[in-house]
Amino acid sequence: MRFLGCIFMLRYAIFCFSALFLMLVCFPVTNFSKDYIAVFFEIENTYNAVIDDSSVEPSEPRRHFIEERSGLFAYPGAFLPISQINPQSVIVLDEIDNWILIDTWLGEKWVDLNFRPPTDDLDASLSRHGSSISVFFKNLESGFIYTYNPERVYFGASLNKINHALYTFVLAERGYISMETVHTFAESDRRGGTGQIQHMEAGTRFTTRELLRHSMIHSCNVAARMLIRYTNTAAFTYYEFVHEVGTNPEYIGNIATQNTDLFDKALWMNAVNEYIWSDGVYSLYFRADLMATPGFIRADYPMARKYGWATGAFHDAAVVYAPSPYILIIMTTRSDNGGAPGLLRDISYLFQDFNRAWFG
Repeated sequence: MRFLGCIFMLRYAIFCFSALFLMLVCFPVTNFSKDYIAVFFEIENTYNAVIDDSSVEPSEPRRHFIEERSGLFAYPGAFLPISQINPQSVIVLDEIDNWILIDTWLGEKWVDLNFRPPTDDLDASLSRHGSSISVFFKNLESGFIYTYNPERVYFGASLNKINHALYTFVLAERGYISMETVHTFAESDRRGGTGQIQHMEAGTRFTTRELLRHSMIHSCNVAARMLIRYTNTAAFTYYEFVHEVGTNPEYIGNIATQNTDLFDKALWMNAVNEYIWSDGVYSLYFRADLMATPGFIRADYPMARKYGWATGAFHDAAVVYAPSPYILIIMTTRSDNGGAPGLLRDISYLFQDFNRAWFG
């Protein structure tokens, strides 16, 4: 039986080789389409010819770049996001209108490419106060902006001191002035209003750095005026700096008395935020001053901010370093005894909750 089995296997092998020989003679390799490759492999001591179609390429998955921080939703049309996703390239698993399905650390979730959080509740809350307030909000990760009554122009009060403080720091960075220059408080510098220097003896000396700290943390009018006098001699003027920042040159005037509006102040706050987180020689000092400055905007997170108040003006502007940071600027014509501090507090928490719900 073993002998007969061997004879059978030998005959089968001869048959396979004969078939291969005839195929190559009748159909030479050059007659095969270039898209086909003859692949031969041995299985259990037999030979088989397999034709592999290598011209059929697997389709590439569709990719999409999410350009801004966006919400992750359980299904298309869901009211609130489950979480958020940072800008990145993703593979699209499915698509319904402007919604795409992607794979996340939470499993498959939907992203609305036209996502804009609803602002009806913000409108309703702020409209109760009429035209006496203006609000600017910008989520820095997504770029989403909300404004209320942005056309109104306000007396800036001490809110504008942050403009000139940034200018002074930039002058020092570029070598136009020195942070170590010593300035002497003269009797002619004494002014009323906010600050501590007005209560000191004439002849008290301060470095540029110390005047900046007084100007921010204590909103010192004397310090601000002494800094203006010092920087007025710089080759790079405040007017040139205003154009560099892109703010409104029509508001240039006495730093302590010039007007401002929401968009003008937003540009200043954005420039301040970029500088204090830069690798500038003095940026850390400015950041420390602004994060130690008191004010009226409230949040559960650290803030870099500057307030300003006077007759007919009660303002605060802050960069709030929430998990998803945002700029918040509130201006009003209300006074201290007209409920302005409570108003700014309530609006602050309104926007903190809004930012937390939609941006994390």
